[in-house]
Amino acid sequence: MGSERLEPETRRRSLDQTLAFCALNWILPGSGYLAAGIRTRGWTLFALLNGCFLLGLAFNGTTEMPGLLPSSENWNIVAVLTFMVKVCHGGGTMLLLWLADSESLLGRLLVRDPGTAYSDLGSFHLLVSGGLNYFATVRLYDILTGADEDELARGKEQERTDSEEEKAP
Repeated sequence: MGSERLEPETRRRSLDQTLAFCALNWILPGSGYLAAGIRTRGWTLFALLNGCFLLGLAFNGTTEMPGLLPSSENWNIVAVLTFMVKVCHGGGTMLLLWLADSESLLGRLLVRDPGTAYSDLGSFHLLVSGGLNYFATVRLYDILTGADEDELARGKEQERTDSEEEKAP
């Protein structure tokens, strides 16, 4: 994916546009790429990350709010970190957290019992989709700000400097 050629209009954006596309990508994985005009990667991420999230729901995966203060009775560092990664999926996780306390039909359909047979596997799928969306959003930021091009240019200049130093007596 790193060698994908981007159209000139997708190379550098203003910081406001970049942050808007990143926020959109956080809310619905893949949509930030689509809005920025990076269609192939956008549709691929949309299908894979949201598919992984939906598979997690199909396996009765859950997202529960952990105790966030170390003084709280149910505080656990692993639970806090896992929750933070799951939140990186964005809109889907926020919807699950909102529906957890809801008595609506949608809430009863999507929020399941964490003690069922495959709920750990489902929760793992939710965790993976959140982690991958974090990396996809950071990559989108790099693409739209041109940070990857700047790093490539610095690397080439460093190689040139190193080769000149080796040639010097």
